[in-house]
Amino acid sequence: MLESLINNWNLSKDQEGIYRGHRQDLSRIAINPVLVRVLKNKGFERVEEFSTRHREIYKNDDLKAIFTYCEGDLSLKTADTQEDYQTMFNDMVKFYQKYM
Repeated sequence: MLESLINNWNLSKDQEGIYRGHRQDLSRIAINPVLVRVLKNKGFERVEEFSTRHREIYKNDDLKAIFTYCEGDLSLKTADTQEDYQTMFNDMVKFYQKYM
């Protein structure tokens, strides 16, 4: 299921294992409604606590994935195990609690 998201949005995996990309057509301040629909159709939920006018964060517990959009920049972090996913999610929470 994640493969189609990665391919459709032209994301490539970096050295840290994070899928990243940039969409010029999405670089407006607000997230593109087409992208929101795709994420929701794939079972992602918006993380309200850390989503702002400039940044949107979506998570999918079943796929163990976190998708972040920030002014056209896209990133998709995935985990192999539920434990790794929980660690990844907790690290994200700590980061945004500290820097928001």
